[in-house]
Amino acid sequence: MAKSGLTTSNNISPTRYPARSEELKRYVRKGIPAEWRGNAWFFFAKGPDKLRENPGVYDHLVEQTMDMVNENTEAIEKDLHRTFPENIHFNDIVKNDPISGKPIEQESALLQTLRRVLKCFARYKPSIGYCQSLNFITGLLLIFLDEEKAFWMLVIITERLLPGIHDMNLEGVNVHQGVLLLFGL
Repeated sequence: MAKSGLTTSNNISPTRYPARSEELKRYVRKGIPAEWRGNAWFFFAKGPDKLRENPGVYDHLVEQTMDMVNENTEAIEKDLHRTFPENIHFNDIVKNDPISGKPIEQESALLQTLRRVLKCFARYKPSIGYCQSLNFITGLLLIFLDEEKAFWMLVIITERLLPGIHDMNLEGVNVHQGVLLLFGL
């Protein structure tokens, strides 16, 4: 892939990506390696620009939403444990109490992160708040991206890539579904 313009630092993850081209499209269709996937998505969705334009915004949102309880957070709590239940990273961890020896259920770090991102998103985009399916999109993003990048990718997806789809009542989804059914797709 070196001739396509992809460069890496210590062969860990690309630090620079090639310009969009037919050759790049061929490589992407063959599959971006899993360890590079999130960074590639973020780069090509112009995520670094979002980060530069909004320094400290995510951290501020985390602080604001730490103890937030409203209709969005109630819906988030209902959907949290429905997110990829077969994936061990989204399952609670059961450990034995060192004193009593009894099993103690502890929430996984990824579920805690998912909750933070969804609460921040609901605060940042009140026109959407939280609606079903955002947990799955965000969960997938968190598998490949760190917390702040996953948040900004969710913003990019809902603002630019799929605008109107996740508005309060999922009206956009219903419209698109109706079009697909109309054409038998």
